[in-house]
Amino acid sequence: MGVVAAPLCALLAAVVSGLSQVPQSSPRAMELSATVNNKPFYKAAEDGHMSKEDAERLLGGIRNASKKTGTFFVTVLDGGMVSIGENMILSLNAVPCDTPVLVVGLGGNVCSRFLEPGGLICVEVFRESATSEDEVAWGSHEYWAVVFRKHVVLTLVAMSKTARWAAYTDPDIVYLNCPTDYLINVSTGKAQTISGTFDEYDIVFSPNNMLSKEATTVDDVAETYATRGMKDILVGPEKRRADINTGLFVMRMSPMVEDLMLTTMRIFKDQEFVHGHYQQYSLVQALDQLPGVRVGVAGSDRLTNGNVFWGHRELLKASDVISVHANWMTSTMKVPCLKEAGLWIDKGAPKRLTFQPPTPGRPEGMLDSRGATIEICGADAVAAAPASQPNPPRPAPQQEGEGPTRPTEPGCYVWLPSGCPNHKFNAKDFWRKREDANVRSQCLVDVKEMLDAWCGSTDAQMLFIAPPPPTPPAPKGHGCYIYMPSGCEKRMFKSPIWRELSSATYPNRDTCQGTAAAAHDRWCDVDDAMALWVE
Repeated sequence: MGVVAAPLCALLAAVVSGLSQVPQSSPRAMELSATVNNKPFYKAAEDGHMSKEDAERLLGGIRNASKKTGTFFVTVLDGGMVSIGENMILSLNAVPCDTPVLVVGLGGNVCSRFLEPGGLICVEVFRESATSEDEVAWGSHEYWAVVFRKHVVLTLVAMSKTARWAAYTDPDIVYLNCPTDYLINVSTGKAQTISGTFDEYDIVFSPNNMLSKEATTVDDVAETYATRGMKDILVGPEKRRADINTGLFVMRMSPMVEDLMLTTMRIFKDQEFVHGHYQQYSLVQALDQLPGVRVGVAGSDRLTNGNVFWGHRELLKASDVISVHANWMTSTMKVPCLKEAGLWIDKGAPKRLTFQPPTPGRPEGMLDSRGATIEICGADAVAAAPASQPNPPRPAPQQEGEGPTRPTEPGCYVWLPSGCPNHKFNAKDFWRKREDANVRSQCLVDVKEMLDAWCGSTDAQMLFIAPPPPTPPAPKGHGCYIYMPSGCEKRMFKSPIWRELSSATYPNRDTCQGTAAAAHDRWCDVDDAMALWVE
């Protein structure tokens, strides 16, 4: 299926009118089914379990999207993503951005939301078997199938031989400026990458690094990227690794990129029953096999991810931001957080989205204890933050050999390096637990202010250790289950409940309780995964 971006007035007319279904038997649909002599294309479609009819329909959409300028965007939607996808397309049209957009629907429930005013095209593939990503459990075989079909579509785009450039965009991204020129300029060495270099690249990704809690620039990425990410692409004063985001990238249509996407698809297919090995894993493996592929990463001040935008918005310059990605959050938070940030277009009164600078003293979002995922945003973040100081000061990091040994049990603790001159309160030689504070903000802000005033000092060091979350009720169905108490920021995966794992990978008690927890610890860079086998 393909959607070519129409003039804003035409698109909005379609939205307001209800976005009716384009009959698949219409002359326009017949035109899209024209077969092109491209045997590798159809062989790749067959390897990806896509029917020849669907492949021809997809190829027709690609040809129509690329014939105007030789450059186009593609996005892939399933039934659970249509509303957020509409918002993304409206944001591009409102910029305005005249680069055509090809929308590919997975399943038979997408095109009913799109009309065809003057070139707006909707084509559905995998109509008999596709399922919404939101309707299947993460880590299940059904989830693998949904994500694999998306990559099959991108592989066929790369192999279509119809354009010079193709850019992929996730539907949960909004645009404040047209990204086309910037993406191509980075790819051709006319704009600098996240590393500050100018070169030519076969494929350029948006960045996905989370920032350090104490970041002062968008290049101050977290310490975890000392060993994680693209080892040859370094960023920031500490020369840490850039992390790529497959939700927004541009690829040069070339044999090199065809090989990359096809190799990724083959690895992805081989990993069908390996838990957690999806598109990004397969792509990184393919890059290892194809060292000649030139990979670039764009600037995080231009293509902004969710961690940067909701957690560190004060570091951004309004005129620089091109796109905002609603990632680093759960799927249920995406629409509310976009609306809170003024990034949701009113279909009845559309206008171009603009950057909303942060209000001093008002948090735009609150991150988890690691400074990674967004837990609450907008008005909820304001309500949750203490009135006197929205972002509680964090204690200075304790160097090895400095001060008393830190406690490990949950609670609120204070250490007074200068003692308490005004009162006989000993917390100079050890961390002293406070029983009157069981909330992080209360401990780090209120108790510190009280102790500094009461003791006549200014260097009270606070430490808050949150209690572990309660273990959810055990599942009743037969199989192997995983629970991640501290989540999985590395893979942007949270599991507040027991999640069922693939029975092909963990078919019995020994494989489940013997290897599942350790495998998830390694996969997520944590040490508290719990596995459970239910007879």
